[in-house]
Amino acid sequence: MTAESETGSATDEPVTELLIDGKPVPAADGVAFTVLDPAHGTPIAEVAKAGPADVDRAVAAARRALESADWARLRPADRGRLLFRIASEIRVRAEALARLESLDVGKPLSQARADVEAAARYFEFYAGVADKLGGTTVPLGPGLLDYTVREPIGVSGQIIPFNYPLQNTARGSAPALAAGCTVVLKPSLRRP
Repeated sequence: MTAESETGSATDEPVTELLIDGKPVPAADGVAFTVLDPAHGTPIAEVAKAGPADVDRAVAAARRALESADWARLRPADRGRLLFRIASEIRVRAEALARLESLDVGKPLSQARADVEAAARYFEFYAGVADKLGGTTVPLGPGLLDYTVREPIGVSGQIIPFNYPLQNTARGSAPALAAGCTVVLKPSLRRP
């Protein structure tokens, strides 16, 4: 989606589907809502509203991904490279993301640009952490070995507040992905 100006309305057709299992899908019950530009009250997009069945589908898909060989056996260094690619893609799309963030949240475009850069930096930081999440060994004496192995805890469910959606998405999902977890995100429906 692109925008005409810092305060104008979006010009492209909005994406209305949920993203579940890597695919755009409509809400199971067909319910949608209109996202409004808080500065002008003009519509930005019509968006599918996830219900309980959609949440169940998303969590099941995240669980399957967590347990899949493609993700579960992915080396930490490779997870780090994946997070670096996400940071790079955020920067490639920085201006479009900043304009959308500005329209959605009602913040100045300069602040939205800073939020986009912060989101990219979160992914870069945790990309560097991914292969450094080691366990601990404790010396207990001759013939004894005590150690911990850090493993993903599972699916991470995250509720994203309205005021810094992209930055909060990155701040929550990047460390979870770096640790080998999968993520289900729920954006805010309400505005203050």
